[in-house]
Amino acid sequence: MIASMIGKDVKLGKNVKIHHSGLVNLYGCDIGDNCAIGAFVEIRKQVKIGKNVKIQAHVFIPEGVTIEDGVFIGPHACFINDKYPKAVSRKGKPLPSNIGGPTPTLIKERAVIGANATIMCGITVGKNAIVGAGAVITKNVPDNTTVIGKQERIIKGQGKNCQIAPSAKIGKGVKMGSFCVIMEKAEIGEGSRLANGVIVYPEVKIGKKAWIDDYVVVGRQPKGTSFTALKIKSVPPAKLGNNIVLGSQAVIYAGAKIGNNVYIADRCLVRERSKIDNLVRIGKSVIVEHDAHLEEDVKIQSYTIIAEHMKVEKGAFIATFLTSNADKYMKMHPNRFNPPLIKKYARVGGNVTLLPGVTIGERSVVGTGSVVTKNVKPGTVVVGNPAKYLKDVDI
Repeated sequence: MIASMIGKDVKLGKNVKIHHSGLVNLYGCDIGDNCAIGAFVEIRKQVKIGKNVKIQAHVFIPEGVTIEDGVFIGPHACFINDKYPKAVSRKGKPLPSNIGGPTPTLIKERAVIGANATIMCGITVGKNAIVGAGAVITKNVPDNTTVIGKQERIIKGQGKNCQIAPSAKIGKGVKMGSFCVIMEKAEIGEGSRLANGVIVYPEVKIGKKAWIDDYVVVGRQPKGTSFTALKIKSVPPAKLGNNIVLGSQAVIYAGAKIGNNVYIADRCLVRERSKIDNLVRIGKSVIVEHDAHLEEDVKIQSYTIIAEHMKVEKGAFIATFLTSNADKYMKMHPNRFNPPLIKKYARVGGNVTLLPGVTIGERSVVGTGSVVTKNVKPGTVVVGNPAKYLKDVDI
């Protein structure tokens, strides 16, 4: 039978669970009610542990550490309490440990310390903070903050449970809501604001003063299957300019290039390799298919579909519910894409359908509900199904 390694000077609260009491080393500490302590844990004197704390196996907690209520400590986590550790003096004589006393450390209520994390002495880990597995914490962690990596990153102004890769570059004054994920080597420009649940994929670059609303996804790679017509290959990271606005639940794929001062409303989808130039405004639930190009100062209203490889030139206006078609044969075909083209300053009315290959001429107008089956001459007005010439443009 293994003898208990719990000292007589230990103060145990009610309903404390110690797994394998012969495989722990507790002395001079104060442990609150309803705590659970795993095997091979060492808790030294003057340590104070609150209620409902869970400490997993192989954790070391030395003198001077205070752990508040509801904290979780993962396996192999280690706390340091000696700021200047030395074994011997300059003359080679043995030194007592903790000259001047232990440096205190505080873990606030409901914090989470991941497996194999190291907490240096004199640190405060804030309320509801999360320290990722393997992190080395050398400075205070604010409330509601997640830190990860060997050199931990603390992003001021972010909400709770955010995950920021150590290699990510976060500009000055960036603010985040809760549950954001910023992946490896992503860059967020200074003064940007990310709401809740934003996901930024690896190596994405977002310029200064971006406004990115709830649950936006930026930079995801396209996915396909063996039976899709479009063969999916890895695409370079997305690049977004300065002063952009992305509405809630918008999805921007990898390879997209978005210029400055662009507005993209809620639930829009911008596919891989699309290019959106400066000053473009896009309404709600618009789909910009892969390899499309929207030139400067284009305005597109809600629920429009911009076809694959389609180009919309400078200053064009597109009203709601445009359907553009690029698939000439409506089946799997090696040369099937023949997208429409909308020329400079053309205006396309609501609920218009553009068939593959048609060109909407410069400064022309397509009337509401028209079905365009052939090219529209510059400076003309067409209406109907099929669309036919009505008159020249007045202005």
